[in-house]
Amino acid sequence: MLSKKNAKAQDKQINFVPPTFDRLSLGLQMGLTYGVIATIIVIVIIVATSSYELQLQNKLSKLNSQIEEKAQELVSMKSFECKFLETQEKLELYSQISNDEKMAELFPKLAALIPDGVRVKDLIITPDQVEIEGMANNQVSLSQFATNLKHASNLVFDNGQSITVGDPNLREIVKNPDQLGNDTGYNFSIHFYYNVN
Repeated sequence: MLSKKNAKAQDKQINFVPPTFDRLSLGLQMGLTYGVIATIIVIVIIVATSSYELQLQNKLSKLNSQIEEKAQELVSMKSFECKFLETQEKLELYSQISNDEKMAELFPKLAALIPDGVRVKDLIITPDQVEIEGMANNQVSLSQFATNLKHASNLVFDNGQSITVGDPNLREIVKNPDQLGNDTGYNFSIHFYYNVN
């Protein structure tokens, strides 16, 4: 009988490790597996983040170089703008000199239109208009002066340009009596626009 018991005992394996240790071993294996998986995920996240950061740094360096190029363009444009403004000021000065020459040429042309009996006290010539204040001995002389101005469109400058005169406007005509009350003439003011063609 002993032999049958021994045979049965040999068929049974005896486990000296309590079942809680098996569960603990299984738990450790699962924990290790999850730890490895978590570590792999963290490494993937770190690599992806590093790659993204590298891309951002490349984009940032490209943007910085583009900003530097634009800054240099702005500096060159500012230099061009300064030169352009200087040139524009010179052109305006030349234009003003040209207008001054035209106004200087206009003075003798206007003097030729003044008839006997008319004296000019004040003459203001701007680039597009003339104001004349003066004195006329009589109305005939004053009318002759106004008529001469009205028909002054045949005046020609030395450079071939002609003058077109707008209708003269007699702004003020005042009798000028002497101390005894005798009529000594008329004070007048004439204004007109002109254009050089």
